[in-house]
Amino acid sequence: MEEQTGTVYNYLDFSETEYGSADYRNDIKNKKFQFISFNKSSFQNCNLTNVIFKDCHFTRCDFTEIRQWNCVYENCKFFDTKFYNSAMGVQVKYSNCQFVKSKLTGKYFTFGQNTEFNKCTFEKCDIKSTWILSIIFKECAFSSRLTNVRFSGEKEAKVSSTSGHSEFPATFINCDFSNSIFEDLEIMDGAILTDSLLPNQHSKRFNNDRIYFPKE
Repeated sequence: MEEQTGTVYNYLDFSETEYGSADYRNDIKNKKFQFISFNKSSFQNCNLTNVIFKDCHFTRCDFTEIRQWNCVYENCKFFDTKFYNSAMGVQVKYSNCQFVKSKLTGKYFTFGQNTEFNKCTFEKCDIKSTWILSIIFKECAFSSRLTNVRFSGEKEAKVSSTSGHSEFPATFINCDFSNSIFEDLEIMDGAILTDSLLPNQHSKRFNNDRIYFPKE
């Protein structure tokens, strides 16, 4: 993604800033934030388009029901931040980002579509009730609880594809889940886990099309 030429913010404290609202959706477009502290800031219901965040800290922020397109996050940290029912992006890139004690949950939560996570960590996070499809994770480490999560495979990608748009299986390359807990997690046939480590938990072949990790 090419960097946009909109408004640039550097070395500022935007704590407790209300960008969004529970009552309406707010558009944030073509902005760049560098070395910004967001403490208890709210992005609830925001639509983010072509927004770049570099070296930003999000502490106890609210990303409830956000939508994102063509955004970039580099060297950012999310601590105790809520992504309830959020879409983490369409063609969004997260690089060297840390997610700590954050909640990635909700009936409509999704990691996004054609989004990439490179060298990101998920520590003590709650990741719940989502299907991972058309997402790439490279060299990411998870030490979190994943509940009711599906790593979608070839069948799901084929069913979800249309004549003008192709989906692809959940893709994990050099990722480490060894310190995570899987509960009711499914790895569907065709999901890509290249050189990736899974937790040492009981699992079983189920329905002849998936590996299932039950709740222990």
